[in-house]
Amino acid sequence: MNDINAYLDGALGDDERQEVERALEHDPEAQALMGRYRQQVDELHRLYDKVLDEPVPDSMLSLLRARPSKPS
Repeated sequence: MNDINAYLDGALGDDERQEVERALEHDPEAQALMGRYRQQVDELHRLYDKVLDEPVPDSMLSLLRARPSKPS
């Protein structure tokens, strides 16, 4: 069920979200998959959320500033 990732990310429309929720109510396999995905998401947050608070290194900013922008 690929929609479970989108469900966890809050990226589904109302109809799709309700479909996933119905599946989760009645399908033990979907429930187990959701549990595994939640664990993975939680672990990724635990490992990497701190990085979001770190300043961007000056060397990386310099590279980004020097890069020519693409025309729109």
